[in-house]
Formats: sequence, C-alpha cells, structure tokens
Amino acid sequence: MLKEFRKLYAIRLFKKRLFTGTLLGLMLIFLCSGFQTALAQEETPPDWYRIRANSVPYMPQDLTVDSTGAVWVTASNGSEYDPGVWRLPSGETRFQYLTNSRANNWLEGDYNNVVEKPQLNEEINYVVRDKAGNAWYALDNRTVLVQKPDDSWLTITMENTQSGFTDTTHVDSVHTIHLIDNQDGSQNVLLVAYKSLKHLDPSFNVAETVAVYSTYNNDLIQDAYIDSQGRHWMANERGLYQGSTMYDMALVGDPVYHPEYTNDPEVPQENSPITCIMEDASGNMWFGNSTYGTGGVFCLTTGDDWVYYNLSTVANGSSNAVNRLAPASDGGMWFAPNYSGIVKYSPASGGTWTRTTCASLGVGSEQVLSLQEHGGVLWFVVDVATNYGSGVHGWTLGSRKEDPQVVSYNYRKTSTTLTSHRINSIAGDLSGGVWFAAYDAPSVARLKADGTWVQYREDAMGLPGDPSSGSVTGVGVDSRNIAYFAPTRRAPLAYDINTEQWLDLPSESPAPPADTYFYNLYVDPLDGKWFLGANNVYHLNADNSAWEIFDTNDAAKFPDYRIQYALMDGEENIWFMTTFISTPKVSVRKKDPEGGDPTWHVFTRGDASGFLGGPRLYVDKNGAVWNTASQTFDSETNTWVTQTDATLFNTRPMPFLNGGIPANMVFDGAPVPANQTNQDLMTVNAQGDIYFCGGMVWLQSINAGIVVRRPVMGDVSRDGRIDLADAVLSMGALSGKTTGVQSTPTDVTGDGKVDQAESIYVLQKVAGLR
Repeated sequence: MLKEFRKLYAIRLFKKRLFTGTLLGLMLIFLCSGFQTALAQEETPPDWYRIRANSVPYMPQDLTVDSTGAVWVTASNGSEYDPGVWRLPSGETRFQYLTNSRANNWLEGDYNNVVEKPQLNEEINYVVRDKAGNAWYALDNRTVLVQKPDDSWLTITMENTQSGFTDTTHVDSVHTIHLIDNQDGSQNVLLVAYKSLKHLDPSFNVAETVAVYSTYNNDLIQDAYIDSQGRHWMANERGLYQGSTMYDMALVGDPVYHPEYTNDPEVPQENSPITCIMEDASGNMWFGNSTYGTGGVFCLTTGDDWVYYNLSTVANGSSNAVNRLAPASDGGMWFAPNYSGIVKYSPASGGTWTRTTCASLGVGSEQVLSLQEHGGVLWFVVDVATNYGSGVHGWTLGSRKEDPQVVSYNYRKTSTTLTSHRINSIAGDLSGGVWFAAYDAPSVARLKADGTWVQYREDAMGLPGDPSSGSVTGVGVDSRNIAYFAPTRRAPLAYDINTEQWLDLPSESPAPPADTYFYNLYVDPLDGKWFLGANNVYHLNADNSAWEIFDTNDAAKFPDYRIQYALMDGEENIWFMTTFISTPKVSVRKKDPEGGDPTWHVFTRGDASGFLGGPRLYVDKNGAVWNTASQTFDSETNTWVTQTDATLFNTRPMPFLNGGIPANMVFDGAPVPANQTNQDLMTVNAQGDIYFCGGMVWLQSINAGIVVRRPVMGDVSRDGRIDLADAVLSMGALSGKTTGVQSTPTDVTGDGKVDQAESIYVLQKVAGLR
C-alpha cells in the first residue's frame, strides 16, 4: 500500500542504489572528458514575483488630478510591500501601476498594467504632475524625484533633522506638494514635510528652505501654502502662521506680529490646530482642522475678514473635523469632514452649504480621505469599507441627485485578474492553469496556461445572496481535471476544465444543503472530495455519483464539530483536524484492509496513545503520518512513536496534483513575506511554477497577493537548490530507474525529455562549473 501511495502522488524518489564511487566516476567522465551536448542557455537563479489585482491599491490615500485630467493615487503608508503609484490617464478606464519592477505584479498581455520606473525604489507618499509635464514623486526617504518630460530625473533632498537615536526619516519626508500658479503661466512648487519646507521656482532652484528641529508633535508641519497675493502660510497644532516669506511667519492670532487682525473676533487663536490649507478660485483662503479643539473651518476673505464656520451647524449635521479641502470650479470649496461624506460651499446667493453622503453615491464608506475636482468630475478616495477595501471614485457633477453618475475603482471589483488579495485556497489543474478562491467574496479567479484570466463571480457561479459577503473557502482539482468549490452557505460546485462546463452534482440527501457552512475542501489521492464544515463533513465519491455524510458532533469520531482539514495517508486512512480547540485533538477513520467497516480513533494531546503533537498532521514520502512533535503514527498499535531522526518529516514532499514540493525548499531571493512552506496555501502548476497564497494567516498581509517561484532549471527534486540529490535523480531518469520527474525543472533543454544533456547540466552545476 505504501508503494502505491508513492504512485498516487507521482513523486517517486529514486532510491540511491548507485554506489557513491560509481556516481563520482561518472561525474568525472562527464565533466572532464570535454564532451559537449547542445544545452539550452543557462537560466538565471529562481525568479520570484507577485501576482495581484490590476486595479487601484487596497488602501488608496492621496489623490491628485493633473492638467490633462489624469488621476494619480498613492497608497496609505505601510499598506504596500512594494513602492507604487497608480495613474488613470485621461479618457482611459484602467489604472496603470507605476512601480520599480514588473515583478511586483507580473501579468501578461492586456492584463499587464505595470509601468516600470526603477527610480521609484521607496514608498511613495505623494505625487503630482505640474503644467510643464514634470511628475513629482515624494519618496519616504527624504527625497523628491522629478521626472521631466524628456524622461530625465532630478533628485531633491529634504532636510535631515535627525538627532539622537530617534529615526526622523518619515517626518523628514514630503507628505504634501502644492503647485503655485504664477502670472506668466509657470508654477512654483512647495514641498511640505512634517519637519521642513522647500519652495522651488519653475527652474527647480530652491528659493526658500525651513526646517523644524523641535521634537514635539505639536510643531510638526501639517500643511503650508503660498497664495495668489504672495502670502506664505504654515499650519501645525499650535495654530496658523502667516508671513511674507518662510522665514518671518508668525501666528495670525498674535497681535504683536499681526495687528491687522487684532479686532477680528473670528481669527484663529493660538493653539487652534490647523491641518489643511487651500485657496479658492476667488482668492479666499480656507483653513480646516481635523484634530482636536474647536474644529471647523476658517475663511480669510479677499476683504481680509475672518469667518468661522461650524460644519455641524451649516452642513446638515456633518462632523466639524475636516480632513481635506479642494477648490470648486464655481469659486467655492469642497470639504471632506470626518466620516461625513462630502460638503460643498458655493458662493452663489450669498453662500450656500450642501452635504452629500457617500451612501447616496453608491459608495460604502463616509470617510473621504482626499478629493479634487477636474473637468466636471469630483474625484475622491474613501477609507476602507467593509469587505471591499478603499476605493477611488469619480462623481460627474450635475448628474441628477436621484441617479448620480459615479465611476468607482476598487482593488477587487474592478480587477480583471485576482478577485481579491485574500486568497483562502489555491489549486493547480492539469491544463496548466491555477485557481484562486477568494476569502472575502464568493468568487474565484482562474489563471490559464496562456496567461489569460477568467473570473467566476456570484452570477457566473450561480451563487445567490449578498455579493459583498460570503467566501469560497476551498478549491481543489481531481485527476480527471474537474475543479470543485466549497462556498460558504451555498451548495458545492464543480467545473469540468476539459469541456469548460459546469457540472451538476447529486442533490439528493445526504448531499449538502445550500446553507452549509464550509471551512475547507480536500481532494484525496483517490479523487474523493471532502467538504469540511461545521456539524457535518460531506464526502463525494470519485465518480461524483454519491454523497456520504458524517456527523462531526460525534466526539467518538471527530476532534470537534468544526473540521477544517483532512488528510489521507499511505494506508488510505482519512484524518480530520481542527484548530478551533485549545487542547490539540486529531482523529482518524481507519480503513479495514480486509474490507470490513472502518474504525474510528480520536487522539488528544497527553492521552494514553502518547500523542504530543499540535492540531496538524503531515504525510511523508512513504505515506507515514507525522505530527509536529516529531512523532509518527503506529497503525498496528494505534499509538504515537517519537522519532529521533526527523529527516523524513523535514524533507517530505508535499503532494499536489502536478507533483510534490519538498517541505524544506529554500526561499533565497523570495519577496517579503514568503519564507516558509505551507501546503494549505500553496500549489504547483503543470509547468512547475509554485504559487503561494498571500493575504491570509501565513503571509500576514492583504496586499501580498500571490507570490510565485519559477522552477529552477536542473532542480529535479524541486527543493529550490541544485545538489547531489538532483544528480542522482537525473541519472536515475536517464537510466529509466526513476519515474515521475519529467517536469520543466528537469528538462533543461526544453526538448520534452530527460536525457544525457540534463545529466551533464546538473553534474556541472553540482561541481560548480556553471
């Protein structure tokens, strides 16, 4: 039975029956005789890359619109693994992804939205494009990069206020860029960091520089501005400052320095925090506060009168804290109050205030983070909404209130690749494709062998219910190339990949009802499908003709009523596992070798069986069951035996439909955070590419997407390295004594077979001659 187990997984490993001396002799012959074989060009070390949604980021933060109408978006600090900017060119419907390497989202054909800019090698805080066509990128490393229209680059370095051991890199880096219009049509640029300002003229000369060396947060610069009258403004949590230059600014509420405002009762006083500054088209200056204190909005009119507005009063119950300001085309101003949608001030008819909730625009969050009007469209970014993440939205102004025209971009809903970055389950098929089941929406994405994508969302999968809720908790493919799906609170689904048709599964009892809550799906080596859930486990036989149901509330058979994992060992016993309980338990349904009824056993850590492991079990290449305490299961005595040599466990080939991947594969060169194997969140396609799920417990980030490792040429064992084991396997394949290694990593020449050329290549690599 154990011998058959190896066949089932197509992972037979060549028994090292060759004498070491014979092997070394052959190596000397091959390496020293000068024998030449036509080989493919040596490949580079393993390529690692990500696959992600090809829309906006999961957490967009700042948005700007340039003079051409292109929309530029940056991501929230710390939310991305790789640096990037997202740009929607005017008139187009898909965002580009500007990043330092295409490997940050490797897609093919029309799905590829990457624009490579190697210079963007650090996180980007803010981006804006001026009228002259210069793109300004504020990096989170004290530099601002300027890409000129001729594609040359200029670097501007901000002040370094580091003192002592406190790292000030982030607060020294620019967080806002203002373009200041000049009368001749050119633009000056004001770079705003929390601890410094730089004012540049149209020729990139620095006109003014100011640095803040105070260590108090109250002194961090929240915003700054130079208005159309040449007045300089700066805001922090101590108040609002004004001067004729950056060097002579003083609090506007200080009568010594600003006697012109002494008798104005609504002038911002000392310790009235201001966090955003903007000038409207009429020349009025607006100042908002999003922190503490009185909140609200101050306006300095063109007649030098100060006016204070309480948004809670004038804007229909809006929050009085303001996140962002943006000038309106009618001479008014747009406001983004805290969790209150969008507020507009219009100067017509003596000044009117209106408030629009995001819900009325079909947007799921009321927290607007940034906004800007251009060409009759108000573009805005909202904070994370339940399930769907943040989004970028364009509201066509003037559209009917009853039917607002809004175009929305979301990292999931408008992606044409992955339907989510939180991939709960993944499976390779026999046609070269890979299937990705979304955790936070009932949908599946499919990457085909030719690089094209197919999405199966709620309607395509025939899944009723709220599309913003639910999940596809498991996906698996059997040896007939049929894909199976376990959606939550919906009936199981099956898709014939060969015929591209949905299949009807048996619906008669004991088939799972439509409201079953599934945790996972396991396809065993005999093509049995195990749908694992709460209260019941369902088994669909190999030919999909009959269901079998198991009551998981039976404590004599199952470790818990919630079953998450299943595993078949080399004796065709099926094991059940859960992580929901504090004291680890596992159970097994043992097959009777004589054809009698199966027997059940439950093992609890510390019981008489000697079980000391955790909640998960694994199978080695011989079909033996291991736990994490280096114990193997003795099927004769139903006890657990501690092993002093865990080599078989540590090097076990994790079985997949397209072959095995060693559990101890190396991760040299892997992108963060891929650093270990986890069979539940991995698969391998027919070409030998290994896929790792991101955004779940293992990779710890919703933005990791899918991490992919391309095969290593000559790495027959698929452990990420080329060593003596590969030489043994390749020579075994050449002699016909090793089967199951006819894979892309083995076929160095690409001629579809493993022969002398492959053996020479591997031996030369082992000897360090390549």
